[in-house]
Amino acid sequence: MSHVRISGSQNTSSIPTPKPGADAQRNRPPRQRHNQRSGKQKQEQLVDPPQLQNAELPPAPPSAPPLPQIAAPVISIPGNKSSSDRTPHKRKSACRAWKAGACPRGSNCPYRHDVQIEQEAARQARIKEQEEQERQARLREQEAARQAKIKEQEEEERQARLREQEAARQARMKKQEEARQARLREQKAARQAKIKAQEEARQARLREQEAARQARIKEQEAAREAQRQAHVAQLAKEDAAKVIQRIVLGSIITFRAGLSISNLITGFESCTVRVKNLPLDASEEEVCAIFTQQGIDAGSFQIAGMKRVPGEKQEAEIITDAESGHAIAVGLDGTEFRDETLVFEVGTYNSPGSMSAAAARDIDVLTISWRAPSVRYIVEFPEDIPAIRKVHELNRQICLGRRVKVEINSPPPGRFVASFRPNSIKINNLPWSVTEQDIVNFSGSPLVRRLEGRGYNVDHGIQQIHEDIKRVVAPGAVISFDQTSTSNSMDGNISVRVRFASWDEAQKAHRHLGDRRFPYIGNAVCWTRLQSPMHYTIVIPAEQYQAQKMQWASLVESIKDKKACTLNIQEQGNIVRVRVSGSVKPAIGALKVRVENLIAGEQVDGWHRSLGFSRNTFVRSVFDETGAYLRTDWRRQTLKVFGEPQAVERARELVKAQLEKLSSMEYTVFLKRQSISFFVRHGITTLKETIGEDNVRFNASSQQITVTGDEEARHVLSRLIDESLNEFHALPDPSSVTQSCPICYDDVSSPVLLGCGHIYCTACMRHLLASVADSNQFPLTCLGDESQCGVPIPIPTIQRFLPPASFSRLLEVSFDSHVARHPLEFKYCRTPDCTQIYRSACSGEAAAMQCPSCFSSVCAACHDDAHEGMSCEEFKIHRNPAEQERLNDEWISQQNGRVKKCPQCDVLIEKLEGCNHMECRCGAHVCWRCLGVFDPDTIYQHMHSAHGGIHGEDVVPEPVDFHIQQQVLLQAQLRQMELHREQVDEARIQQRRREAEQQLQRQRQEERVRAQRRQEQEERLRTLAREEYLQTQRRQEMENRLRAREGEMQTARFAPRQQEQEQSKSWGCTIM
Repeated sequence: MSHVRISGSQNTSSIPTPKPGADAQRNRPPRQRHNQRSGKQKQEQLVDPPQLQNAELPPAPPSAPPLPQIAAPVISIPGNKSSSDRTPHKRKSACRAWKAGACPRGSNCPYRHDVQIEQEAARQARIKEQEEQERQARLREQEAARQAKIKEQEEEERQARLREQEAARQARMKKQEEARQARLREQKAARQAKIKAQEEARQARLREQEAARQARIKEQEAAREAQRQAHVAQLAKEDAAKVIQRIVLGSIITFRAGLSISNLITGFESCTVRVKNLPLDASEEEVCAIFTQQGIDAGSFQIAGMKRVPGEKQEAEIITDAESGHAIAVGLDGTEFRDETLVFEVGTYNSPGSMSAAAARDIDVLTISWRAPSVRYIVEFPEDIPAIRKVHELNRQICLGRRVKVEINSPPPGRFVASFRPNSIKINNLPWSVTEQDIVNFSGSPLVRRLEGRGYNVDHGIQQIHEDIKRVVAPGAVISFDQTSTSNSMDGNISVRVRFASWDEAQKAHRHLGDRRFPYIGNAVCWTRLQSPMHYTIVIPAEQYQAQKMQWASLVESIKDKKACTLNIQEQGNIVRVRVSGSVKPAIGALKVRVENLIAGEQVDGWHRSLGFSRNTFVRSVFDETGAYLRTDWRRQTLKVFGEPQAVERARELVKAQLEKLSSMEYTVFLKRQSISFFVRHGITTLKETIGEDNVRFNASSQQITVTGDEEARHVLSRLIDESLNEFHALPDPSSVTQSCPICYDDVSSPVLLGCGHIYCTACMRHLLASVADSNQFPLTCLGDESQCGVPIPIPTIQRFLPPASFSRLLEVSFDSHVARHPLEFKYCRTPDCTQIYRSACSGEAAAMQCPSCFSSVCAACHDDAHEGMSCEEFKIHRNPAEQERLNDEWISQQNGRVKKCPQCDVLIEKLEGCNHMECRCGAHVCWRCLGVFDPDTIYQHMHSAHGGIHGEDVVPEPVDFHIQQQVLLQAQLRQMELHREQVDEARIQQRRREAEQQLQRQRQEERVRAQRRQEQEERLRTLAREEYLQTQRRQEMENRLRAREGEMQTARFAPRQQEQEQSKSWGCTIM
């Protein structure tokens, strides 16, 4: 193997080259040969030497420096000639073999080949040249890789030496650092021990302070909890003692816990006290204080309302019993209030919502008018047409100070007058002093003729009228007699105004003068005008009147006696004024009650607050679609409908559908911050149990709650919001409740705590209060301890669970139940449709009472028409009730002993089945066999001992003399009534004593409350002072902690610098 030296490189190296021979021949460039058999051209590829083919060139390192430019080596290989050495022959003749298809000589052929062959040869030369260049490039790369590898090895050896030196240096430094760290650890351990001791001492002090603070907090919490419990107990006590006053069906009712009635003032016993000259800004509380400061019990009067009157003043209307009303008016009249002198007036009682009594002026004044002396003239014209024109021209014109009446002259009916002219006119009401010339000048016609007139002495006529009136009325009844117009008046009427001592005396004169002619005034008729003594008015909407127009017309037509009472209906734009007036009280009262019942309409169950808006389109649509008028009362939350029966039924269906639609609407409320925790812990659960889980949505992040439902659902939500804002609201934790609900006997959910300590489920309590209206079980008491608790449910608790409309209906049910349980004490008015009640008096003592609504008079003892001057027995004899009693007894005898009379209240009792113990609605326990009245505890003993058992013959074996029995029972009833009256008197005395004691107790309680409030305020101030002291201590501790932390941070910040300084002082070696 020979070596070839390559020039152009700094470092020279030997590359083995193959020997010339067979290998060299193989390495020569391929040449083209012609295959004569196949006619195909074959081509051999250029192959590198084996040494170069198998050599793997190492990749150049990325950090190796670029190789220097090496000149391309010139390698001379024997036996190979380059294509440039060959010079093609310039042949002129072409090769025949080539033309035949293949030349065996190829490029050595002496003859000329085709141009394509020459181009192929040139291409092969270029390919060979490119391959040579590539081979040279590979050689250069291999050399560069080798040089890079050598350099890399040298660098690795250098780095290894450096690493050994660095390791030795690091070992030395590590030993030094370990020694230094050991010293630092010792110092740090000593410092940490010292700091730990200080920290333990500080933590001990902090624990002591925290324990003291926690103890103070617990004491404060215990005090607050005790205060809250005391406040809750006080609230429960106040709720249990709370009473309310309402006007129910015309009576003033005082309700206490459980909706039991503690005081009842009937409409028959009531009167109205008007307080006048009140300042414009006076409130109801201030008016109430005027009465209570005088020692008047707040339960004995009711403020019906306050209204503004002319003169920038107010007028309050107070309803109380008649005895107290007169005492108040006398005792408080002239009282000074805010530099104003109050005026108290007592009037008749009028139920709220009914027709108000109009202030009729001068009802005792009779106005009398008649014609003054006058003459008539006949004026003739040539023709009829001028006469007719003169009538239109002269009628109601003034002639000599008198307004005349001009008409076409007509003959008297049934008479022939020779002087009658059809072309004449008649002038009436001319003054007595008129002359023919005056008529000629007035009419313009000379043909005038005077008729007979009414001439009399005016002064004498007035005097005769006065004397005639005096003869009719009682002596001294005429108070004044004044002439209001003379004969010189323009209308030609004389009027006098007569004032009487009473309306009854004026009515006598009115009847005497009416429809009569008097010769002393020219045989003229007097016109009298006397106002009705009673006027009642009310204003209703025009839509309501249009819906009830047929009913109003029927009511007007039903009035038979127009003189006794009249009904006047006047339309005034958007309102209609209804007025009832007359002089006969029973007739006016009956008509007034019918008018009030028609105005009251029919109530529709349900309510939604959107219906109370003035611009609600649904209310108008009901009137347009059905013809019935729907009125909404947003204060009482009630709906009433007015109209014909069919229209009312259609309106009810529309309202029911609208309420169902509105109940599906959502109602969203944004809660205050202090309410969020309450609703998260309790409120949402209570809402879901009360109105349904799907009807409640709560978003705590936006602080809003949405409920779906009717007005009752909104009432529940409003109640819970009020409870959430109450700081001392008593809401027990459900997890701590161990009692079961007295209604469902299950674990309590959403608890409701009563003052007696029993806990109910919210849903159960709501159901109990909603269903009590159907049971009539009053008073409402707690059902705890197996219904043995019996503590009345406070009124605020009932109001929290019932909407206002439902609560008002429950009050009416309680009132009706109270009246039904006391049939001997309270009776309803005898007028149909009148809802007033009155209190019964002792039997035999006639007590005439007048109903404030229908004005009917009734005897409170015998419950018949009032009979002044006669006893009840005398009145019964006068009315001959024997026949009615005989008929009743005859009918009872025909019932085969199936019907009998209650021996206590005379109500008919019918026995259908069961034992012989009969219980009447009056409360009497009657033995059916002998009609004896016994106690509930002794009646069964009587039936066993006297009749041999509680059952037996239904028919009494011996005939009963009902007349004797009635006399005996009447005497027993009289004794019972006498005893009842004594009991009532004793009860009233005891009630007054209790009221005095309660007043004293209230004063003492107020003093205790004021003292407790002062103590609470002082305790609150002390608590605030302690909290301020604790906050000051906390601020000081915080400042100390901050200063200590800043010191530690500064120490930690300067420690590395000190370490560096120590290291720079300790070490002197430098790392290269």
